Amino acid sequence: MSRNDYAKRIRRLEIFSSLFMIIGTLITLYLGFGLYALLLILVIYIITQVVNYRLMKKCRCPKCGNVDVFTKHLGFTTGVKEQCPNCHYKLHPDQKISIKK
Repeated sequence: MSRNDYAKRIRRLEIFSSLFMIIGTLITLYLGFGLYALLLILVIYIITQVVNYRLMKKCRCPKCGNVDVFTKHLGFTTGVKEQCPNCHYKLHPDQKISIKK
């Protein structure tokens, strides 16, 4: 997968988690499920954010390890920068990246 593919996946996950948090909270409050349902929604939201950050870590700069290589608009990831903002290393957003385990 390329960095742009990861950016699309991260954007979808961000939108899903935000909508899930808003809709889940409104339904919980409207139907009166209580505090435990709100805590469950919060835990699911945190898990999606952890998965999101792990995807971001896969796309970090290979030279300096900076994770902030994504362009954002209104708080959502929209793409990948052409070069690292920290060390100015050219990132090649469309090139497939090798994942180190």
